[in-house]
Amino acid sequence: MAIRGAPHNDPRRAGARILDCAEGVIVALCGGTLDQAFVSLVQTAKGHNVAPLSLADALVAVAQGHPGKDVDATAVRIVRETWGPLLDASWRGRPHGCADPERRRDPVRLTALADGASPSRHSHAY
Repeated sequence: MAIRGAPHNDPRRAGARILDCAEGVIVALCGGTLDQAFVSLVQTAKGHNVAPLSLADALVAVAQGHPGKDVDATAVRIVRETWGPLLDASWRGRPHGCADPERRRDPVRLTALADGASPSRHSHAY
């Protein structure tokens, strides 16, 4: 589907595609909605003081198995710390690490738990 008025190589369109892909990766790994995945991505980026688009780009690159030299190394490290075990499990064909039904529904909570937060200290309003 073409975006009316935006050239095919418009960098804004490329950024939107990267964000969409990253949201899809999070949903595939953790379940939940695209909105929850977006919140998880933005909160993770904010918590680590990186741009959400850089984190999204790194997540997509790591999920594809080849983060190149043009991907922010700090963002790649954050992706590996946050979603790495889930990505590793999916690559090995094992369950995605989200066996707890509550965790599958809430990727933001899963990300917070992966960052070391206790469930009682971490709440979100959607």
